[in-house]
Amino acid sequence: MLINKFMRGMRKTSHSIDKMFTLSKTSITVKYNSMCSILSNDAELLLDIGSGENMRFKCNCEHIISDIDIAGIEQNEDTGLRLIFDINNGLPFKDNSVSIITSCFVLEHIAENEFLINEIARVLKDNGSFVSLFAAKYAEYSIINRLLPEKLKKSLLNLTMNEDAHKHGYSTYYNYCSSKEIKRILKKHLKLTSLEVNYFSAPYFDFFPPLYFLFILYESILYHLDLKELASYVLISSNKINE
Repeated sequence: MLINKFMRGMRKTSHSIDKMFTLSKTSITVKYNSMCSILSNDAELLLDIGSGENMRFKCNCEHIISDIDIAGIEQNEDTGLRLIFDINNGLPFKDNSVSIITSCFVLEHIAENEFLINEIARVLKDNGSFVSLFAAKYAEYSIINRLLPEKLKKSLLNLTMNEDAHKHGYSTYYNYCSSKEIKRILKKHLKLTSLEVNYFSAPYFDFFPPLYFLFILYESILYHLDLKELASYVLISSNKINE
């Protein structure tokens, strides 16, 4: 369609701006993938929460992929056991039964994150790991996402994301989704071992090059000032400590 061709041209123009900013050359998703793959080398069982259509990393141990999205998980070609369940109702596993739990862009969609963290701590084995990458609540995209009505958001996603619109638009809450807040709820049951942030969410606005430029400029300023609470993404790794 003509509109799709036009949008591709706009995105191409936007991303030609990237070479002006070092920020766009670092990917926190790559770090997440690498961290999860390395940890899985010495694990017995890994649970990936919210796998959807695919896991984002290569798993080197027995693993379970889970999601609430039936259509997405049915398309998932990873060889692990596939489970469909709503994590808002808890994790259907025994205490101390899983070596590693991973999640990517999931926590921002959970209304009761403290309950979920409690559940993760319950099912993790002693010295087990929880690794999560999530969208932060004070990023410009996250703020806009909370302010816009649901119908308007879906219309904008269909216009700007076209064929990828189905991958976005899920309900978002951002409860405890900041570096400061996630530290607070983790420390009750888990020991934080690392925390990294990334500021680059400008691609959400690449459908309009001037807007893309303004947002990547803003994010670069945040990056150089090291304002972690205003970051776009947070990557955490934590361990369950036997008390």
